[in-house]
Amino acid sequence: MQSSWNKWQHGSSVTTSSWPYFFKQMEQLLSASFTLQPTLATREKQLEAWSNLVLNYYRAHKAYVLDIAEALASPLFHNKDISRKLSADALREILKSMSSRGQVAWTDKQQTRCYVFWRSPEEWGKLIYDWADGTGQLNSVCTFYELVQGDDTADTEFAGLDLDLLRLSLQALEKQGKAEMITFDGSEGVKFFNSLFSAEYKVLAWISPEAQRHACTVLPLTSAPASLI
Repeated sequence: MQSSWNKWQHGSSVTTSSWPYFFKQMEQLLSASFTLQPTLATREKQLEAWSNLVLNYYRAHKAYVLDIAEALASPLFHNKDISRKLSADALREILKSMSSRGQVAWTDKQQTRCYVFWRSPEEWGKLIYDWADGTGQLNSVCTFYELVQGDDTADTEFAGLDLDLLRLSLQALEKQGKAEMITFDGSEGVKFFNSLFSAEYKVLAWISPEAQRHACTVLPLTSAPASLI
């Protein structure tokens, strides 16, 4: 029990197979914490503990979106065995704390749903790009369906990834010049670029459209502003 508690306190991940036993332990340890305490130091420890539990729970279940109304009725926040339930205000306080650390992001202005970033969009983007690089998909197009539901990605960590979170992850790759999202035949897809193209892309974004039209125009990377390289 002490081993699981230490792993959880330090934000270590919990596998799906070990989750039921782990979760029962954590429920008992948190049974007195369903009410946030007014003392600042105690409250901060509670918020950190709940944040780690939320991240590990969603990681274990490969879940990506938290809906407040639905979450309040889930085993995570409603322990029927001991008749304890987290209040909506307490959950919002936990999510506010997580948001300040970049662990969640609201999907709507009313703040009723949020993404749970047990992996950040940048981390998902790196996993996806590494897969594309390792499977020869650079400079080719993959549909969103192929990425998250296709047979070729069934064994990857991003299989089944929420589509909106997929878009955020691909946006992170776009900012790095490693990918471009496209729409064709009513489907959404992405084209992955190799690292050399990424460097050239920065230069092409800097030179004028007129220069881009002339194949003889060659601009060395050292000629571009440092901020673009």
